[in-house]
Amino acid sequence: MLFLTNSSDIVVYVILLFSIVPILVLSMIVLIKIILKRAKAQPRKGSEANELIDIFGGNDNIVNVSKELTRVSIEVKSLEAVDMDKLKGLNVGTLIVGNTIKCSSEAIAKAFENYEK
Repeated sequence: MLFLTNSSDIVVYVILLFSIVPILVLSMIVLIKIILKRAKAQPRKGSEANELIDIFGGNDNIVNVSKELTRVSIEVKSLEAVDMDKLKGLNVGTLIVGNTIKCSSEAIAKAFENYEK
């Protein structure tokens, strides 16, 4: 053989080919999937938060917002001002107790993340 000087070189090349290369390829695939997942998880700022505020009757109707991980409790002045059809259209778990609307949604929690009255 012209390029390979002994049989130990062949063993090294085979080990490289069948062990290190697949590990590198799998690592790249995992890294790309993580990057894509994080990009999808980024909340859309601005317009989505404004739409949700409008669903709950606007800034004037919202009394208090409390957040716990993926759950949000929104206390409103009047339930009549809340657009119940749009709220149902969000397809999130919703519980109404008195004038407090509790939503189990990570998207809503992120939208109200920086909300201040």
